[in-house]
Amino acid sequence: MRKRSGFAFSGTPATMTGRTAVAELADPGAITSSLRGQGGLVNLSLVPGEIATIEFDGGPGERDAPMTAEELQGSLRRVTGVDVVVTRLKAGIRYSDNTRHADTYRKGRVLLAGDAAHVHSPIGGQGLNLGLQDAVNLGWKLGLVARGLAPDSLLDTYTAERHPVAARVLRNTRAQVALMRPGAQVDALREVLTEVLELPDARQYFSAMAEGTNVDYAPAAEPLVGRFVPPSATPPEAPSGGLLADGRGLLVGPPGQGRPGEAVAGYRDRVRTASVEGAGALLVRPDGYVAWAGERDGLGEALATWFGPAR
Repeated sequence: MRKRSGFAFSGTPATMTGRTAVAELADPGAITSSLRGQGGLVNLSLVPGEIATIEFDGGPGERDAPMTAEELQGSLRRVTGVDVVVTRLKAGIRYSDNTRHADTYRKGRVLLAGDAAHVHSPIGGQGLNLGLQDAVNLGWKLGLVARGLAPDSLLDTYTAERHPVAARVLRNTRAQVALMRPGAQVDALREVLTEVLELPDARQYFSAMAEGTNVDYAPAAEPLVGRFVPPSATPPEAPSGGLLADGRGLLVGPPGQGRPGEAVAGYRDRVRTASVEGAGALLVRPDGYVAWAGERDGLGEALATWFGPAR
């Protein structure tokens, strides 16, 4: 569908072949995990009975053919230099670091999400989170437009918000693969980064990048705007996940300072309200990201921008 619809899907070709299999060895103790071998790496510690290898050989030739015991055995021998024998292979998969990104996520009525919009190395496990956040970002917007409650232009914010997020993930997955390559220069770089990661701010930065918790859809706005709503801004007895479960937005305000319901009188079908002691006023989108923060100035504009005209 992506190709037929004319989406550009540029990027970089595969440079490595990863294999993960559930297999048995004639001598289970013949090899051990090694992430810095001259021929690549082998990992036996993912889950019991699972064996993984990575070779920097330009990518797998046959992606769809079933993996054989002989194929895994050959990879293990090349990576470890040990004459290991695979006696049984129950299941196996191949993967690579082929990295591609659609130029836009929307062409008319065709919308891309997840692997249709971006592919990259699975190392680090960031693809699932990235695809889920695509779906959550798009879902409520598509629902409002399909119901005629918001203008079609709301769907354009999907690419504007999610494309830069995926670009950062593709960048850091490429970097992770680069750091896995054998060689003295890469070893030196790994040592330098190990020292950097001793700094608390650096650890927090890299953790947030890998976890996807550093997403900011409005970096030039007020600090909370564009970021995921903090737990302190929602009632303890009703966290944001529960309050947003029905697909409506949420206007949060401190108790005793006016009636939040009056501000969203024309949006009761799209926005609910809650009072939270000690919290500032926030408009939270159905995907949990803050659309507006502050006093009443700008609230009407934010409501119209993200939820369409009042009714």
